[in-house]
Amino acid sequence: MERIANCLQPMSYCRGMSLPTHILYADDVFICCVGSKKNICCLLRIFQDYSDALGQFVNFEKSKLYTGAMSITRRNMLAQLSSFSVGTLPFQYLGCPIFQGKPKCIHFQPIVDRIKVKLATWKGVLLSVMGRVQLVKSIVHGMLVYSFHIYRWPARLLHMLDRWIKKFVWSGDIYTRKICTISWKNVCRPFEAGGLDLKPTRDINASLLLHLSWKLFTQDSSCSLLFQQRFISFGLPRSRYFKSSIWLDVKEYLSTVLDNSVWIIGNGENINLWLDNWMGATLVSILNPPSKYVSSSQDQASIGYC
Repeated sequence: MERIANCLQPMSYCRGMSLPTHILYADDVFICCVGSKKNICCLLRIFQDYSDALGQFVNFEKSKLYTGAMSITRRNMLAQLSSFSVGTLPFQYLGCPIFQGKPKCIHFQPIVDRIKVKLATWKGVLLSVMGRVQLVKSIVHGMLVYSFHIYRWPARLLHMLDRWIKKFVWSGDIYTRKICTISWKNVCRPFEAGGLDLKPTRDINASLLLHLSWKLFTQDSSCSLLFQQRFISFGLPRSRYFKSSIWLDVKEYLSTVLDNSVWIIGNGENINLWLDNWMGATLVSILNPPSKYVSSSQDQASIGYC
C-alpha cells in the first residue's frame, strides 16, 4: 500500500478529486484520469505493484484506451506508452452504453432488441395475466433499470416498449393486439387503487433520474464530488453549455431536488446560510446579492449562523 501511495503522489487529478476516478466490477476495471504522460506512467506502476503483490496481470490485448478531445498524435503516443489499443465511442460497459452527446435511439437500440426477443420468445399464452406482469417487472424492467439510472431515454423508444409490454400482458404476444375494456392507465395503478402496479417505463426513467440528481447533489462519493466541481457553482447549476450525455437531463431534475429540499441543521457542519433552502427558497434567490459576497462568506456563514 505504501508503494501504491507513492505512485499516486505525482499524479494530477480531476478538479476536486483526491484519487483517480474508478469503477470496479468483478474483473472489469474502468479508470478515468487526466490524459497526461505522467498519469499513464503512474497507473502503469500501480498495475505493476499490484501484479507483484498478488500475481495477477493486466491483459493488454483486452484493455482499451478511450480519449476525449485530443489530437491523434497525442492519443497514439499514450496508446503506445500504455500498450492499450485505442477504442472508439460509443461502447458497452457492463451492458450500459457509454457515448458522448445527447442520448439517441441508436445508443439504446441493442437493449431494445434484446427485450423484444425476450418478449417474443416467451410462451405468454400459457401464463395468466399476473404471471406475465411478474415477468415484465422482474426481467424486462430489470434490463432497463441500469441505463435508466444514468440516461433519459428518447420518448419514442419508451413509447415502443410500453406498447410491447401492453400487448404482452393482455394477449401474451407482442404482435397481437387485444381489445380491452380497462384503461391501461388504471392497470398501471398500485394494487391498493385496483391496478396491477405495473409502472410505465417513462415514470421509471424519471424517478431514477430524480434519484441520481439527489445523490449527485447531496452525497460525498467520488462521482458526486467530481459532478459538483464540474457542473455546480455556489450550490446552483452552471448556466453554460456542457457536452455531456448525462448533465442536461440531470439539470432538469436538479431543480426539482432543490425546490423540494430543506436542511436539518444537526451539528451545523454541512449547512450554508446563503445557498440552503430555509424559507421555501434560498436567500441568494430572494435577495440576489453579488456573487463575490456569497463566495467570500460561504465558510463564515456555515459556521457563524448555526
